[in-house]
Amino acid sequence: MKHLNVNFGNKKVGFGQPVFIVAEIGINHNGNAEICEKLVREAVAAGADAVKLQVIDAEESYVTKTPSYYEFKNKNLDDQILKNLMKLCKKLK
Repeated sequence: MKHLNVNFGNKKVGFGQPVFIVAEIGINHNGNAEICEKLVREAVAAGADAVKLQVIDAEESYVTKTPSYYEFKNKNLDDQILKNLMKLCKKLK
């Protein structure tokens, strides 16, 4: 059986490789760029290889006045913030 290894940034992921740890930030940033940056830095300090954010436009994704709508409303990060976070992640490797 052939094993598939792929590169994720500067790390190999797959058979025979070390565990690749993804820190789940989700929406714990509450739509706040400073909180999100802090969570990214904490993930790196804890040894994570990558982070995963959840960004959802509640207006487009949920029926208004539902629990999910209220959970995600105003917790989105705009494109410029996401670009800045990507730069930070690259800097922190």
